Amino acid sequence: MDADRGLPRPEARCPTLGPPGRGPVDQGGRRLPRDREPRAPCVPGAAQPDLGVRQPGERHHGNGQSARIERHHRHGRHTTDAQPGHQSWSPPAQAGVADRSRPVLPAALERSSVGVEPTSQGVVERRGPSDAGPLEAPRSSGSALVLTPGLSVVIPHYGDPGPTRALVASLAPQGAPIIVVDDASPEPLADIDGATVIRREVNAGFGATVNAGVAEVQTDLVAILNSDLVVTDDFLASYLAAARPFLPAVVAPRVVTYGHVGASTFTFPTWRHVLAQRVNVVGNRRTWGSVSKLIGEDRPDNPEQTYATDWVSGAAMLLPTEEFRAVGGFDERFHMYLEEVDLQKRLAARGVRAVYVGAVVAEHIGFASSAPSHRERWQLESWLNYAEKWGWKRRLRIAVEVSSLVNLITEVVRGLLGRETSPLRDWAARRALTRTVWSAHKRRDT
Repeated sequence: MDADRGLPRPEARCPTLGPPGRGPVDQGGRRLPRDREPRAPCVPGAAQPDLGVRQPGERHHGNGQSARIERHHRHGRHTTDAQPGHQSWSPPAQAGVADRSRPVLPAALERSSVGVEPTSQGVVERRGPSDAGPLEAPRSSGSALVLTPGLSVVIPHYGDPGPTRALVASLAPQGAPIIVVDDASPEPLADIDGATVIRREVNAGFGATVNAGVAEVQTDLVAILNSDLVVTDDFLASYLAAARPFLPAVVAPRVVTYGHVGASTFTFPTWRHVLAQRVNVVGNRRTWGSVSKLIGEDRPDNPEQTYATDWVSGAAMLLPTEEFRAVGGFDERFHMYLEEVDLQKRLAARGVRAVYVGAVVAEHIGFASSAPSHRERWQLESWLNYAEKWGWKRRLRIAVEVSSLVNLITEVVRGLLGRETSPLRDWAARRALTRTVWSAHKRRDT
């Protein structure tokens, strides 16, 4: 046993991941039996990246679409307007002077290269969509910002400050720089000990909020965490150790909501998935195995295993900062929903796959910061944006109309059976919302 981590010491190489839907495979490409699937992060004996620290004395202030940052040091103050991809200033290190603000990190968080894994044979291999082949040269995003080894955390915030403050309180002692971005909450988020707070003046949604936070990241890895997560006091160390063998990748933990393990792994959506999700008699039975696949979920056989898939839930994602910036970050046309799907589809085109690590767990308290009526509209708008971007806008409209008709018929039948329903009113409301969203989209395009 590895005394530092409490993990089994690997005898050879970690199991590799097969194609999406297959889970772990052995070195011969054969699917591992369930009793041999890893139950904990498979970590070779190499040191791990540290989490890094933010510079002392930094203050961040919202300024519309950009973030205005004030940094103080003993030679005066330096202020910049930081945009995604723009270089951020940091005070130069003084030779021979230790950084007293830097915490002493556990051995599991020491620095190492991202995207490579030293094997027992001493060979350095790339962990990407293909586990074979030579190590590729690092890709450049064209950014002038020089990243340092380590991990930063970005937390988008809106509304109730309670869950956000609780999450920061759990993460702050773990040694990573934490950036919280307030997406123009009705009550502006106050400063939080242990985190840098950026306040936006205009509410622009999840994607734009995260982009503003990642623009300030100066480490080579970033973890994007929902503000309503509850994590353990070793969450970042465990997460990083489990993710490292598969980098560059988008890595997600197992997310448990009120004791229920929801789906965190999915196939890239099509109009068929939309149709199935919007038909009530199908979408309301998503826990059934056959229905789960029908609506686009790609659940592993065992929720504790490590699993390759098309895309993972955006509730918690760890990925290389440079890869995020190289594809332009989140598409800000997605106000809410599907922004992480679109991001991962673009990353997949660059060879950055999605990986689920079930040995790492985060609890989701299900905090909702928006009204249901808003969420329904945002979801339909995001489906329209996604379908137009990826070439199935016309088929989406057909799926939406057919699902409304099926729901109308179903509700009429339920009413005849004595159930309390309002089929015509519900159908009219759905049709009105569909027309409103499509009309607004058309006006935006013109």
